[in-house]
Parts: sequence; C-alpha cells; structure tokens
Amino acid sequence: GFFCVWRSNMAIFTIREYTNMAEDVNGNPLAFGREPASQLQKVTLSGTSQQLTLAATTKFVLIGADGIINWKIGSNPTAATGGEGRMAADEKQYFGVESGGRLDDGARSPLKIAVLTDS
Repeated sequence: GFFCVWRSNMAIFTIREYTNMAEDVNGNPLAFGREPASQLQKVTLSGTSQQLTLAATTKFVLIGADGIINWKIGSNPTAATGGEGRMAADEKQYFGVESGGRLDDGARSPLKIAVLTDS
C-alpha cells in the first residue's frame, strides 16, 4: 500500500492571559494562573510574523502551539525564524509579563507578542 504524510507549515498558536495567580486553600499563591483565563487568543500562523496585543491587566501568560514556532514580546516585536523564542510543537511556556506594558525604558505601551512558524 501507499502511505503519505502531509505536513503543513501552519500552526495554531494559543495564548491564555491571566490577571491573578491561583491560590491553595490557605491563600498561598500557586505557580499557575487562576482559571478562567482573563483572555484567550488563538491565531493560525504561517511563515510571516503576526502580533497579538496583550490586555493591559495581564500579568501572566501561557503560550503554546501545535507546530514549531518562534515568539518575541515587546512594544512592537517581530518574531524571526531561528530566534531566541523557539518552541517545539505542543510545548507550553508559562511566564509573567509587566502589567500595563511597562518597558525597560519606563515608558508605557501595550505589550504585544509576535509569533511565526519555524522548522
């Protein structure tokens, strides 16, 4: 018989945004966001860098995709293939962001995440 596997260079990227950490029964913070997420964004990616704007109240994000991707966060980021934010397919990353978009120079600008597929 004949068997063919076709793999698209597209991926679905998901970002869950959180305002608060989850807590245990004693009120101690846990190392993950409190569900439901304050915002959920999904986008189908290709080889072109796409930006998603984070909510001003977002403090933590969980990102992942069903394909290999590269990502970068900033006020006007551009993700690049072979970049520093490379993630394997089906990998998840959870991290904190500066609420309200405070950048290193102290200015305020909405934070964005740029993402594109990689190989």
